[in-house]
Amino acid sequence: GALVLVLSKTQHALVGICLIAGLGLPLVRRRMGLGSAGAAFAGGLLLLAMAASFVIVPGYYRVMGSYNVIFYEILPHSKDVGADLADLHLDDSYRPYIGTHSFDPASGMQHREFIEAFSKRTSNVGLLGYYASHPAITLRVLKNALGQAGRQRAAMGNFDASSGLPDYAESSAFSLWSGAKRSLFEGKGGRYLWASFALFALCGFAVIRDAKQGTGIAGTGLLAGLLAAVALVEMLASGLADVLDVTRHYYLFGALWDCLLMLLVLSAIGRAQRD
Repeated sequence: GALVLVLSKTQHALVGICLIAGLGLPLVRRRMGLGSAGAAFAGGLLLLAMAASFVIVPGYYRVMGSYNVIFYEILPHSKDVGADLADLHLDDSYRPYIGTHSFDPASGMQHREFIEAFSKRTSNVGLLGYYASHPAITLRVLKNALGQAGRQRAAMGNFDASSGLPDYAESSAFSLWSGAKRSLFEGKGGRYLWASFALFALCGFAVIRDAKQGTGIAGTGLLAGLLAAVALVEMLASGLADVLDVTRHYYLFGALWDCLLMLLVLSAIGRAQRD
């Protein structure tokens, strides 16, 4: 299951770090029935899968997300385009592409020569360095992404064309919880971000508390901590590595968010029953 997740899309590859860390925990190994050698073998496979996830993708795909972030999100909002271009290791010849995304006919990503030259100048690692040196921009990009993710499901509709309903019509059946989250977080990226950090902090507290006191449902604190780490990686990768189709990219994060909340509730119920 871990291999399938890591290899499913480059976006999910970094989750492997959390899974490998989990294999290093004795309690996790005991519950999985793995010895140290088995866990080391599994961790090695995951590490290879992570590397393969980045290597096997086409060259244009490796920089497509970076292109979208740079030209469709960062530079259109820049107060000093020249300085930001320099910080991104680009020059003024890239100015005409500001405001375009990789699927735009005017995009440089439509030309192989551009992709080859652009790939030599930037990468996801280079973009990470830019984010690290521009925390205010990083926060703005992340909040904007989470504001879109607050919708919970992509605006693609869920009826067959034969239904006769308008394009993109959506059913509201079985959507009480996602509808509540949407009303709280859609277009409110800052609120979604701080609510997520609060949830992660509660999971961290659950790990510490269960390590000291135990819990009524064994292992929920540790599981919450591991899943919180996975959710954090998904939140950052989905919001900072690309800026197109963000709501869909955040689907796994939204599911993990719900699982974490349920785990905390289960943990509280377990303690109440124990007491």
